[in-house]
Amino acid sequence: RENKKEIAMANEAILAKFLSIYPEFAPVLQSEAQIQSFNAIVSKVSCLYPEFSDLEKCCQSYPFFMLVAHYFVMGGFSASINITAQSGLVASSSVGDVSISYQSNPSAKDEFSYFLSQTKYGQEYLAWLKRQSGLVIVN
Repeated sequence: RENKKEIAMANEAILAKFLSIYPEFAPVLQSEAQIQSFNAIVSKVSCLYPEFSDLEKCCQSYPFFMLVAHYFVMGGFSASINITAQSGLVASSSVGDVSISYQSNPSAKDEFSYFLSQTKYGQEYLAWLKRQSGLVIVN
């Protein structure tokens, strides 16, 4: 029982911190079912990205919540508030009455970036990730 209580309290704290960063998700995190879906995504992201284990540190919590928001949108849980995934880049050309459009598919080496680029939260994570791999000079 204590363990369940501790888990519930931890989940509530995670949800509260997430909503403080991304308040736009509040309308779809009201019911018990919605919160359970959110908690399932938090567990999924925790397993997929174990490097973000200390959510008390902002350098770990912010990128973690970017990923949670991305997976939440990709799962379709925010569609009712019009936060949806983008379908990727569409190229088109027209000549006279003829118009051709196509969507380019990612190459095998950039599927991760393509997946993340489909939401603004994933793009935010990609920007953070690129900064982590770059040199930062501080005067």
